[in-house]
Amino acid sequence: MRLLDRALERLYGWLPREKPASGMLLCSFDRLKAAARPCDIILVEGRSRISDVVQTVTQSPWSHAALYLGRLNAIDDERLRRKIGLYYDGPADEPL
Repeated sequence: MRLLDRALERLYGWLPREKPASGMLLCSFDRLKAAARPCDIILVEGRSRISDVVQTVTQSPWSHAALYLGRLNAIDDERLRRKIGLYYDGPADEPL
């Protein structure tokens, strides 16, 4: 194996490692599930080393963002439900 390949393999193994949570969590997943509404943008402060890189480069406390769609069976627009169904084949009452 070439030196570069070995170095990249080690880097790829090192970057996703998570650090323990520092201090108190700002929000619990159960609280988030209860409060999230369709079209909410959820900002996440990741704990992996790659999250640290993203936060440093962007000068932001957040490393990830997600868009909460709601539940598939609660989306009124049939075309949108079909479109989402192309990428999601789980239960229609599952939060997306």
